[in-house]
Amino acid sequence: MMIRGLCFGGAVLVLVGAASGGCSSDSSGGSSSGTSGSSSGTSGTSGTSGTSGTSGASSSGTSGTSSGTSGASSGTSGASSGSSGDAGQDSGPTPTCAAYCAAIKANCTGAVNTQYITDADCTTACAAFPVGLGSDQAGDTLGCRLYHAGAAAQNATLHCPHASAWGSTVCDAAADKECTTFCEVDISACGMGAGKPYPDLATCKTACMAWGRSTDRVNAAQPTSGDTYDCRAWHLLKAMDGAGTDLATHCPHTANVSAQCHL
Repeated sequence: MMIRGLCFGGAVLVLVGAASGGCSSDSSGGSSSGTSGSSSGTSGTSGTSGTSGTSGASSSGTSGTSSGTSGASSGTSGASSGSSGDAGQDSGPTPTCAAYCAAIKANCTGAVNTQYITDADCTTACAAFPVGLGSDQAGDTLGCRLYHAGAAAQNATLHCPHASAWGSTVCDAAADKECTTFCEVDISACGMGAGKPYPDLATCKTACMAWGRSTDRVNAAQPTSGDTYDCRAWHLLKAMDGAGTDLATHCPHTANVSAQCHL
């Protein structure tokens, strides 16, 4: 049986040893409890750190704003994509005879690939071409010929015939055997009507469709004779030099019946 001691101002009334332990226990318990309570209270003030919730809101809000900015950037990207689409529809700069003649002269050289005898040939022939678009790569247009004249810098053997006045079935309508271009250029250089190689475009095209092709396709050097399209086209190149003697000498050889090209 335990007997509790009473303490007053540190005096021991009963069972000094036991009281001392009890006293010590009560004193320790009360003091610790109080201190603990105080600590708990102090710790409780750490609830102030709970305002970090405000920080969380602020941070979250800021993050949300950043996300919005990111969305705006995405919209800008979409707009750029639209601009790119417009660029895809670009037909390129308007083709010019000056650009065409400069390109074909620079890129189509040598005995086989040179297409015009003189600069005047090119200028005269070019005046007869439909202009077309800068993006053309096929069809009877100046744009098509200009494209292939430029491409000839990489492959002259392939592209120079396409860039020529005759178009070599790429820059002319293959179905009419390059006759539309020949006849348009012939009428432009030599004229049309009485005393000219052809009275009209239709007569020229009908005659042209019956002509064969030379083994050596027309270029600046050949062929000078033979009942072929290529012989007549070569004499047309010579006629386009522009000098009066060239017109008088070579235009007659572009006709369906000719001393040079109809043996």
